[in-house]
Amino acid sequence: PMKFLKQSEFLKKIQEWGFSINPLSTGVIGIQEIQKQHLKIDSLRSSLDYDIDGLVFKVNDLNLQKRLGNTSNSPRWATAYKFQSDEAITELIDVDWQVGRTGTVTPVAKLKTVNVGGVNISNATLHNLDEIHRLNIKINDKVIVKRAGDVIPKIVKVLEKERCDKTNDIIVPKNCPVCFSILTRIDGEAVIRCTAGFSCSAQLKESIKHFSSKRALDIDGLGDKIVNQLVDMKIINNISDLFNLNEDVLSNLDRFGPKSSKNLLNSIAASKRTSLSKFIYSLGIREVGEATSNILSAKFKNINSIIDTAKNDKIYLDDDIESSSFLKLNDIGPTVARNIIKFFSDEYNIGLINTLLNQGINFTEEKLNDNLLLKNQIWVITGVLSNYSRNQAKELIQSYGGKVMNSVSNKTNYLLAGKSAGSKLIKAKDLGVMIINENDFSKMMDQ
Repeated sequence: PMKFLKQSEFLKKIQEWGFSINPLSTGVIGIQEIQKQHLKIDSLRSSLDYDIDGLVFKVNDLNLQKRLGNTSNSPRWATAYKFQSDEAITELIDVDWQVGRTGTVTPVAKLKTVNVGGVNISNATLHNLDEIHRLNIKINDKVIVKRAGDVIPKIVKVLEKERCDKTNDIIVPKNCPVCFSILTRIDGEAVIRCTAGFSCSAQLKESIKHFSSKRALDIDGLGDKIVNQLVDMKIINNISDLFNLNEDVLSNLDRFGPKSSKNLLNSIAASKRTSLSKFIYSLGIREVGEATSNILSAKFKNINSIIDTAKNDKIYLDDDIESSSFLKLNDIGPTVARNIIKFFSDEYNIGLINTLLNQGINFTEEKLNDNLLLKNQIWVITGVLSNYSRNQAKELIQSYGGKVMNSVSNKTNYLLAGKSAGSKLIKAKDLGVMIINENDFSKMMDQ
């Protein structure tokens, strides 16, 4: 196979093969040239016939790329250098307080509508109380707004010199704007929280949406509007009530006919068969995402083992968290360990889990107990697969003890290559990674 020493050589070669390469792509040496190139492209930005929000600078030497490696989400040998976003001046009309899934109450700025980079902006998050204090922002202030990364609206500055007598302090609520429970602020945190849990309808709605999302139990047809109706009509008072729905109940919803009801009920029934890792993720534990859920699933094998460990580790919450069994697992730090212990030692949460299990939620065998065919192997998937979706292939590999990463490196053991495989296939060949097609993959999984 053809080997390259530099990425620029690879780009030049594929251009010779007929691929389109951005003509602005070039090589630079040193931070000063990086800055000059950034300024140059920024000055050309408005004349381009496509939108860009910055440049990506990459280490050109492929051997150095290999040595630098990757994190779970991105390469260490490449970084994005954003352009300054377009800005506009507008006025802060009011502040709304929105309640999230974990009870976090977030201030949202209501703005006099202004156009920023071709988009009308009327809302912008203020993040938390520390951000409000940092900006020293008041109601009726004139503010500078930009779209962070040319996407997310953000208030960057208050024009304090233009402040008038009509400005008012932002009043921080003492009670939840939805359920009116008293709000709390933990020492060291910048956020205020509603601790009412599922008795707060806002938290309940967001928890149900998370529980039924594609990466969790994947309940197709349970959209936001349906969830809002079910909670507002008090048909659902906690997550487990989802599994008590029937056609008679659903017929009371707006624009919900027999066919829609049947499809949703079928989807809810199908969601009962899931994996332990997806179930853990679906519970919405603070700061426990898919990766941590996979780690817990692989280590403990069943939900009761996690609950027992959390109860035993509860004694470490105050000042000895380093002794927790959860902290001994890779990629789990003190904060996440505390969140896991608190969630799985809470009697309400344990009751909810038991109710869900009694309603028929069961876990597909992840085969980690019996067959560690791919234990500690690192896989990358590329191209279009005929018999699996990308997620199905990923879950199958994980079920046999393997790990699935986004990019090829010298640590990659296998590249599963489907049709139209591209740069990952080329890099795998260059690094000598074992490449396997879909047919061979299926045979391997059937062993």
